Amino acid sequence: MALKISIIEDTVFLSVEFGGKCRDIGYKNHENGCLLEFRYDSKPLIFLENGNNLEIAIRDIQLLLDSKNSGILQKLSISLDKKCSEISGIAKFRKNFLKVQNFSMSFREETELLDFLPFFNPSSLKEIRLNIGRENVGKVFEFSEISKSDQWKNAKILALNTFFMMENLENFKEITMYLENISVDIILKFKKVFLTSASMEKAEISFYNFDEDEQLDEIFGEAVRHVPKIQWFLKILEDSQQILSIEMTFDRFSFSRIERKDVPENAVLSNS
Repeated sequence: MALKISIIEDTVFLSVEFGGKCRDIGYKNHENGCLLEFRYDSKPLIFLENGNNLEIAIRDIQLLLDSKNSGILQKLSISLDKKCSEISGIAKFRKNFLKVQNFSMSFREETELLDFLPFFNPSSLKEIRLNIGRENVGKVFEFSEISKSDQWKNAKILALNTFFMMENLENFKEITMYLENISVDIILKFKKVFLTSASMEKAEISFYNFDEDEQLDEIFGEAVRHVPKIQWFLKILEDSQQILSIEMTFDRFSFSRIERKDVPENAVLSNS
């Protein structure tokens, strides 16, 4: 089952996927009650007299999560236009950890993530995707508490559209960042994390602006140029058969491990 919870201007939206079917429901306060709207569906509107939309939505969410058929949530997505303690309670006040495989959330502050992530079953969580609003673009997050949690340390895939302090990433196999502006310093931090992690297989930074590319040959050595990509090859260890490949296109940096035998014949192997 996949569940998406959104709050937009006091209206609660639920999107539920189960058994190949999808149902979208809107809970909206209306005069003396709550109006249920089945979006993209021919069902008529339902009016619940004297009902509060948030309370009714929470009740329905709890029923879904407590269902014997729910099992592990394949995906839980949270998008709130303001902090809502009632929604965070769906995970925080459960008797047992909520089993979620893929968690995504739009957030403004780390405290919002702390309302959810620490209450998921660490052994179930595989993927974390985090998004900030445009009002916080450029802000550097520390994630000092989140990155210490068992949930963070057990996940294997991380994707986010903001930069953070790059700590406790050794467990991740894949990391993807979407940034407006990047610098050589950010690229070097990625390289360091990649080289010090035994489990990381792939890392990518997608970007809009980067104006320090002329420095890269000085840092990484001579590149192999095949338009539209530029690629550097760095020794991970002097006697290792694995090589760090750093590939740059007009909007992306990609880091990966390749076998020494797969390095092009004309490439220069630089020290990492």
